[in-house]
Formats: sequence, structure tokens, C-alpha cells
Amino acid sequence: MKRFLILFVFIFFTSCLFRKGRVEEFSPQRSFELGLYYFYKGKYDKAREYFNKVLFSGEITEMTDDAQFYIAKSYLNQKEYETALSEYNFLITQFPNSEHREEAEFDILKIYILKIRSPLHETEELETALSKIKTFMEKYPESRFKEEVKAMKNEILNLLAEKIYKIAELYEKMGRFESAEIYYRELLEKYPDTIWAERAKKKIGEK
Repeated sequence: MKRFLILFVFIFFTSCLFRKGRVEEFSPQRSFELGLYYFYKGKYDKAREYFNKVLFSGEITEMTDDAQFYIAKSYLNQKEYETALSEYNFLITQFPNSEHREEAEFDILKIYILKIRSPLHETEELETALSKIKTFMEKYPESRFKEEVKAMKNEILNLLAEKIYKIAELYEKMGRFESAEIYYRELLEKYPDTIWAERAKKKIGEK
């Protein structure tokens, strides 16, 4: 319900925000409305000025966790990942019952994936990512982000499969075909639904 209220406030506020030609001092509610206005305009630095006014107004209202969420989201949108992580973790710690918690945890997961999105990263890091994905899916089985999380999982599985494939390929180039086949078969066993499994099948002549 609060999500729809935020949207309504934003639409209403943008229709009348600058009628007087200047911006006056605002209450926490008006500051939040201004923050939303600038957030959806993509002016994240300006948006944070007003969201921070909500946080430091001395009042705890229904908008307080909303303001904190949008501060974190604005840093994410600016690709300032470490700062975004800090702000999301603050939201989760200080407002454990916030309606934004699921999306905050999804964004934290997304940031972690973005940071390791390369086959150059250690297998342990990639396996940790899989563990984080599993935890999220178990916690939010009907999440509205379910398909995106599945896509993340497939991406990590393909990165792990690629690492094994590259090892097998290296052995093959060295003429050590038995060792290469061991790794190709390991890939097929561990990651059968990846694009690299299909390539491994061709390498060892399986259909």
C-alpha cells in the first residue's frame, strides 16, 4: 500500500512543485516529495540532499525508511557500489521490518554479482555467490525478482563451468588428452545445463 502512496505523492508533487518559482524550506514530507522528484529525474545528488533532510529531521515517520532506501538506490544507480552496500546494510539493520527489505537484499546480491562477474575470479568467490543466491531464493521463494535471480545463478554456473573448460582445453593443447577428458567429464557432471557443457560434449564425442 505504501508503495502506491509513494507513487501517487510523486505524480501529484511533480505537477505542482515549482508553481511559485522558488523552493522554500520543507517539512519531512515535503522534503521526501522533493527527493522523489529529483530521484526520478536522475538527479541523485540533489535527491539525497532532500532524503537526508528526512533522516535528520528529528522525526521518525513512515517515510524515514523510504528515504534511506532511496539514498541507497541512488548510489546504486550511480554505480557507487561500496557506498550503496553500506546504505543498504544500514537500512536492513535499522529498519528490519521495512517493506523495502526484500529489494534491498536483492540489490545487495546484485552488487556482489557485479563485483565478481568474470571467470578470472576465484572459484571460491563464485561458489559463495551461488550460496548467496540460494539463500535469497529460499528466503523469498515467490520474489518478484525471481527471474532475475535465476539469471544471476545461470551466469555464475556458466562462469564456473568456463573455468573447468579452460583447464580441460589447456590440457588438450598440451596433448594430454586423458587429463583433458577428465575435466570435460567433470564439467558435464557438475554443470550439465550450461553452454560449456554442450561444448564439452562435442570435445569428447557425446550427444
